[in-house]
Amino acid sequence: MPPNRGSDHTTERRKAGPRNAEKVGVERWIEGVFFGCAEVAVLAWPALLSLLDAAANAAVKFAAIVALSTAAVAIGTVRTGWTSLAWPPLTPRLLLARAVSHNLTILLAAHGGAAIVLLTESTLGSAAFAAAIAGGSVWVFPRIAERVAALPPWWEWGR
Repeated sequence: MPPNRGSDHTTERRKAGPRNAEKVGVERWIEGVFFGCAEVAVLAWPALLSLLDAAANAAVKFAAIVALSTAAVAIGTVRTGWTSLAWPPLTPRLLLARAVSHNLTILLAAHGGAAIVLLTESTLGSAAFAAAIAGGSVWVFPRIAERVAALPPWWEWGR
């Protein structure tokens, strides 16, 4: 071993050894939640930006955070395989469908949750509404993805 490496043979062997990249159980679920949150937060960026100066500021943002969190947990649960649903892979064809779905989910949950707070002064009702909208969106998206995947290519639409 060259003297400038700064480590012994045992360390080098350990670094070069096989990696167990397969995550199972809770580790896999946490990874799914992380990537679900990243998917929703990145693709729903326009909706989240539009909520920055919303009228009912605190209520809208609270409902949006609940919707984002619920969607991330639901996507993580589906991606882990703990449900009968299968989360579709990210393909160029489904990118627009995902962006539209996530933006509509955040906007509907945020404004609907804020309306519930303003009408009934129930923060719990707002959270329940936002969670139901986000959970329903995650439940419906695999069906939307099947229909989008079945569409012919865009250059055949005019025929």
